[in-house]
Amino acid sequence: MTAVAAGEPIFWSWVRILRRCELGFGTGKKRVATDTVQHVAMMACTYSNPDGTRIRPGEERLARVCRKDVYTIRRCLKRLREVGLFRRVFEGSKAGRGARKADEYRLEIPDDLAERVAMLDPDERELIVPEGVEPPPVKAPRAKKADADAAGSPGAAPADEPVDNSDSEEAEDSEAEPEGPDHRVLPPGSPGAAPQITGCSTRPPTHAPPIDLPDAHDPPYGAEVEGEPPGRREPSAESDSSPPRVLPLASLRHIEPAEAYAAASAALFALPDLGQVWITAARRELGEHVPRSQLVIRAHQLLTTRRSA
Repeated sequence: MTAVAAGEPIFWSWVRILRRCELGFGTGKKRVATDTVQHVAMMACTYSNPDGTRIRPGEERLARVCRKDVYTIRRCLKRLREVGLFRRVFEGSKAGRGARKADEYRLEIPDDLAERVAMLDPDERELIVPEGVEPPPVKAPRAKKADADAAGSPGAAPADEPVDNSDSEEAEDSEAEPEGPDHRVLPPGSPGAAPQITGCSTRPPTHAPPIDLPDAHDPPYGAEVEGEPPGRREPSAESDSSPPRVLPLASLRHIEPAEAYAAASAALFALPDLGQVWITAARRELGEHVPRSQLVIRAHQLLTTRRSA
């Protein structure tokens, strides 16, 4: 198990690494998604001590709290053991047939975790897939309803082609009986007469539009109208008046911020604990609300200073 910052339980370092891991497995209908494995892992680790030991809720209890079946729970625990995030220290089935004891686990952060599974970068933006690891499947986007409606039903004529209704009109004319001296029309209500079409004779009331309508509305946030000063301002522009914190780049002074952040992320990602020790030290120095890029760059500075010393 890798080193953890002094005074910080392994629980929080383990959780930060768990949320970056791609843990889905299986194929087809038997595939278990990453969110399911992470959910089972999070529920299981809440039964641990602060040092990550004595995790033994039992498969049946874990299935109840996760709202999953026991078979899915068993597969997820096996996946966590395979990647090294869970270590089984006691196997309940070896205690005897009548003992009925649960397996006991402990949390661990393996040194080669970044080589076993795909993981998000320290900024949690891009998924990095190591060599030899199968990338997660990409879901095909669903077709929008508007596109399906535009395609029309099967067999329908395209919208830009005229529809020939001459056949239907001729059929209607042929079906109509010719009127002549021998043609008789039965009065309504008599047997054999055509049904009389009735409808509501009351017309809907006429709603006249209001007489006084405003000529124009107030412009939206900060929008300017010709000949008039801008109106309201966006609330966020007035409330956020504090200047952002700027981190002095002592050791990376001659490098662009984007390149410095990329170099710092790569260096921390290559560490056994993924740089959690130095990120914790940088957060303690800069504060909780510092931007992620400055936090990673400062953690790399602390690492470089420690190695040079």
